[in-house]
Parts: sequence; structure tokens; C-alpha cells
Amino acid sequence: MKNKMMKRLALLFTMTICASALVGCTESANNSEVVTEEGQDSASVDASEDIVDEQDSLSEDTGSEESSDAEAETSLVSAYYLEEVAEKYPDYVNESANKKGEKSDCDIDILFNAKEDVTDFKIYAVEYIATDSDDGFDFEFTEEYSAAELKKDTPTVIPIDFSADLPHEAFSYKDKNGDVKKFFIGQSGDDGSLFISPIEK
Repeated sequence: MKNKMMKRLALLFTMTICASALVGCTESANNSEVVTEEGQDSASVDASEDIVDEQDSLSEDTGSEESSDAEAETSLVSAYYLEEVAEKYPDYVNESANKKGEKSDCDIDILFNAKEDVTDFKIYAVEYIATDSDDGFDFEFTEEYSAAELKKDTPTVIPIDFSADLPHEAFSYKDKNGDVKKFFIGQSGDDGSLFISPIEK
């Protein structure tokens, strides 16, 4: 009887140990799953952050290109006050005598220099005309000077009238593709510096 009782106690003790071991294994497995899931979540977050960083980088690059594409058109012809660059361009051609129209006390000699060869170079007087358009005005251009070409580093000097607050004169040329480009040339009211602005109309 005593032996039977001892066997039952031993069996019960063994079952208890097995049950405890089983529970421990289950918790360990669950913990492993949690760790694995957390590891996957962490990796996913890291991967997501990498993707976001790449997208941000691409967006910044694209933004730079768009910004670049959205910038105002750059003229192939530059303009300078002759007195400031005469020594730099001593071989300029003075075309003052060939400019049409009335002379003004506000005429200033401007040196036009091409960054690359252009053709059909022209200077215009600009008149602003009131209209019913959204802008409220339009432009009328009167040709004052024309040359078959303006070659790179062979500048031309032409007097420009700066008597008006708004740009009073403009120039145009054809690029190598045959496209006509037209720009205002004006004088800043702040510091008197020259500026060139593309004409969209």
C-alpha cells in the first residue's frame, strides 16, 4: 500500500514537472514570436525610413530640376555699360551712328556681347498701349537697329534710352534653332544697374 502511494506521488510529481516544462516552453515560444515580430517591425520601420529617405532625396532632386526648369529664360546676349567694360572689350564695334530714331540726353552707350553666335540681332523702342487684356496693356515695338548677326566675343555698342521708369527699349535675336528671343533692357531705380527681362508676349 505504501509502495502504491509512493508510486502515485512520484507519478504526480513527474506530471507536475512535465506540465511546468510544457508551460515554460509555450511561454518561451510566445516570447520568441514576440521578439521575432518586434524584430520584423523594427526592420520594417528601418526599411520604411530608408524608403522615405530615398523618396525625399528623389523629391529634392526633382524639385531642383523643376525649380531649374521654372527659372526665367537666360539671354545669350549680355548687356553692360560701355564705360565699365571698355578695357575688357577694346575691339567692340560702335554702331551708334546706325541707330534710327531721335537721340536723347538720357542715351547711354551699352555694349552687347553674345555668349554664342546669334543672328538677326535687333534693337527696339518700346511703347506701352492700354488694352482690355488681363495685363491692362500691350507692347508696340519699333525697330531702331538691325544686324545680320552678333558674333561671340565681337561686341556691339549701341546707345539705349533710359529716360522712362519702365523699360523703354528691347532687343531680340534668333538662336541656333531659329527661335526668336526678345528681352527688355532696363535700368534699376535702386542702384542704376542694368537688367534684362524676357518678354513673354
